[in-house]
Amino acid sequence: MIDQELEALVVRMAKENRSWGYDRIVGALANLGLTVSAQTVGNVLKRHGIPPAPERKKDWRRLWKAGIRDVMMAICCALPHRRVRMPPWQPMVSSG
Repeated sequence: MIDQELEALVVRMAKENRSWGYDRIVGALANLGLTVSAQTVGNVLKRHGIPPAPERKKDWRRLWKAGIRDVMMAICCALPHRRVRMPPWQPMVSSG
């Protein structure tokens, strides 16, 4: 049996990162200085009714909420800012 805090962290990582498999969770925990085997991660997730990564479906609503702001910022920041020349009878307008 593992510590309850570590078990809660494993469950949280699996829920927040649906594409992560057991080995990826083990690696993330190792980056935090925690040592646990892939078998233990599998046992914890099974105990909590969480299936292996390929069986955890990505929820589009969840992805939308999590990533739309980041995607929109990337698009907006990547667009070039340029000056638009209007016909001679109108003043020059700068977009951006």
